[in-house]
Amino acid sequence: MKNRLLGGPHLWGHQLPQTKTNRQSTSKFNHQDLQIPQRSWFPWLFFQGPSILDSESDTEDKGDLETFREAKLAIELSKESCHYAVYKDYDLNEVYLAVHGTSTENTPVKFNEKKQPIMPHQHLENAITEPKTVLSPEYPSLDQRNIPQDESTQELTHAKPAVNYRQRQPQSVSANDSSSVLPDDIVNGVTAKNNHNGENHANRSSTALSASLKSECPRRENTVYPGLDCNFRVITLSTKLRLWGEAMIHKEPTSERHIYKSTRPSVERKRKVIARNALVISVHTFLPTKFVRSVILQSTGNASLIALNAVDSVRRWVAQDNLDHLNIKSIALDGIGTTLARTERSIELLNSWNHEIRNADLIFVASNSAASPVAIQILDHIMKTPHLGLEHQRVGFLSMSGALSGPLIGLDTKVIRRAYSYNEYDIINEMFELLKSNSALSRKLAASIDFLCQMNVKFTLAGSVDDQFIPIFSSVYNQVSHPNIFKCLFNDKKADVPPFITQLMVIILTMENLGHNDHHLLLRDLLELTQVPLATRTSHGLIHKSFHLYDIGVRFAMETTSLKMRKAALFKCMGQNSEPERNIYHLPWNVRGLVDDLLKTKHIGSVRLLKNLVTEFQKLGACDETMA
Repeated sequence: MKNRLLGGPHLWGHQLPQTKTNRQSTSKFNHQDLQIPQRSWFPWLFFQGPSILDSESDTEDKGDLETFREAKLAIELSKESCHYAVYKDYDLNEVYLAVHGTSTENTPVKFNEKKQPIMPHQHLENAITEPKTVLSPEYPSLDQRNIPQDESTQELTHAKPAVNYRQRQPQSVSANDSSSVLPDDIVNGVTAKNNHNGENHANRSSTALSASLKSECPRRENTVYPGLDCNFRVITLSTKLRLWGEAMIHKEPTSERHIYKSTRPSVERKRKVIARNALVISVHTFLPTKFVRSVILQSTGNASLIALNAVDSVRRWVAQDNLDHLNIKSIALDGIGTTLARTERSIELLNSWNHEIRNADLIFVASNSAASPVAIQILDHIMKTPHLGLEHQRVGFLSMSGALSGPLIGLDTKVIRRAYSYNEYDIINEMFELLKSNSALSRKLAASIDFLCQMNVKFTLAGSVDDQFIPIFSSVYNQVSHPNIFKCLFNDKKADVPPFITQLMVIILTMENLGHNDHHLLLRDLLELTQVPLATRTSHGLIHKSFHLYDIGVRFAMETTSLKMRKAALFKCMGQNSEPERNIYHLPWNVRGLVDDLLKTKHIGSVRLLKNLVTEFQKLGACDETMA
């Protein structure tokens, strides 16, 4: 349609190739009978205007052409409510579209992936010009600090591509972004030893692991902290016997406060099984465009992009053992609406692919921003559906800056009610309901997470250090703790946050993953030190582009052990409101408790982490004196 209005490529003298559809349309229609509006008289003069069928032949089957047109118009003309799914079989290279409320809802139509319809909200988000990074005048930028590079910083290397696997070139996040090529085992800014190199990795001592943790605070690269290799140790035979003994004798949840990394033979067996069939489900929800332009100031992505990144991550993981065949499929659920509407409509769309869900050996769900609560409830419904039988399948979940506890506290005061329609305001107001831990939506979300954790679903919850929309305590769901939940931090190299604060957050999340769940208040106290003013560049729109984050999610789902018995999730500070009483004078005592627990944990290089924390604190004080 766009080519027909603007003249298209034929305006410059290039004739479109004659296809079978073109020849058939030419025999049925005469150019003089077509009323095609033109903005230039050149195409009319030389009779080079494309026919109607040529410009809209988005599917090879002519019988499905009208069906696809109906679904396409439902997406492209949507305003306040739209729900659709895109299914892709990477082995057969087939793509299907299903749109709720059309004839494709129960009968998906096959179409050309290059002509996938796009919602108006996605067009408007892509047109947003990202604001420039504005550094705080009270703290110098990274380049102005003149931080010397030590030996550990110079050890950064790029990950080598797997054998017989052609990796898709990552999309550029920024001009100097290198988050997609970082190694899998980066911990606090350095490269840790890969657990797949060497046959005796399971027998490494804690001393050798600590020696590999020659780290400084994360500074110069976009990456994820902490890494799996320094947060968990490989399970040993004695630990297995102890846990099995506790499960058989006590008949109750064992004493394990965290899970372990699987041994190399166990991981290799999992790869051979997963190489048969894997399914990726991505969930994304668009927000009202006015809200995105005034608050987020960045594009939130789309479900197809998230699905593509997740599929590439699964392929990279399988290719590590040179397995050349992987039957992988993806379902991208996208649209706009309230959480209840998005959940119900997406579940109805998924009914068309119950066979693929039932036969998948691995189900990996990925979501971001406001879609994370929707994705959790969708997965909760899938796990509770009896005829799918997913009790013994591997299921992983990745949430990137998910609004699990709502957006930033106080942001609702900046929302002008009369600027939005009723449906748009319901979507926005629903997110702020998650700030209230006693609201119906919050309780339903907590119950779903508790059930999924007991069903051995491996959660990877990631947050951004400088997110001005979804704070870190919400993206990592600060009030819940469970061994099957791995919490990590995405660090943007351009974030205007002191390295001391970032390092302290990394230590808090490291201890949280190891079962020390009494430091959640400290993470909230640090929130004020990481906030940047509105109209500045943050990493909310960048986190879903980090390839390393997808790798962490796949590895945590596939390379970790399972609990011997079901264990309920532990919920903290579930009061009237998610904002507890804060006292800044408690901050030193909370840090002291964190340091005490850190020194009691030996296998994570606690002494070196503490030394790095003190070093960054001293640098922070020196910077303050210089600025004064």
